[in-house]
Formats: sequence, C-alpha cells, structure tokens
Amino acid sequence: PAWGGGGSGGILVFVRSYFEFVRVRNLLEDRLVPYLALSEYTERSGADRCRSAFMKGKVKVLLYSERAHFYHRYRIRGIRDVVFYSLPDHSNYVKELIDMVGAERAASATATVLFVKYDALALA
Repeated sequence: PAWGGGGSGGILVFVRSYFEFVRVRNLLEDRLVPYLALSEYTERSGADRCRSAFMKGKVKVLLYSERAHFYHRYRIRGIRDVVFYSLPDHSNYVKELIDMVGAERAASATATVLFVKYDALALA
C-alpha cells in the first residue's frame, strides 16, 4: 500500500507486541507518514477520536496493537487495506480484522501478511 501522499488511505497496520508497535511507530515518524496509534494504553476518548479520524479519512494509517484488540475489540470502520506486521497470537483475529472491511470496499481491499520462515508453524 502507498503509505503517504496520494494514496487513498484506510491502511490498518496490525502489530502483535508492544516492541513491534514502537518499531513501526518510529518508522512511520521517520518517514513522516501521518498516522494515528491505537494501543492498549490509549484512553477510551483518545481511541474514539482515532477511530473517528481514521473513518473520516483525516489520517490514512492506523497503527493497531493486538493487546488493544484483545482487551477492547474496537469496531474500526474505513479500512481498505490490512497489513499484519506479524502474525497474531490468536488466529481468529485475522478473520475479525478482515471482516471489518466494509462490504462496499471488499472488492478492492487487500490483506498483506509479513512473515519469515520461522513463522511457518503459525501459518499451518
């Protein structure tokens, strides 16, 4: 997906651990990509603002942690592309996040999973 500039937005980047969350957050900041972050430490009001801005297209990238999904199960609208930076610990999260892509966007939506050969057991 196109991270910044002329892309259409709606990119949800899902990370498994807080270590990866910080790594991706720093990468987005270094590349000057406008993004919002939603983690387990985000206050409820802040999470609502993030989800609203992402849905309205004010920001193109939403960084989302697995622990935030585990504890809160936020319903995130406006997703066009889902990027799994790492495979989730709970395999049903893949289906849950892909199901958040609206029916009107399903034909053009993409899901990208980044993995290495050591993730082969988790993929099976």
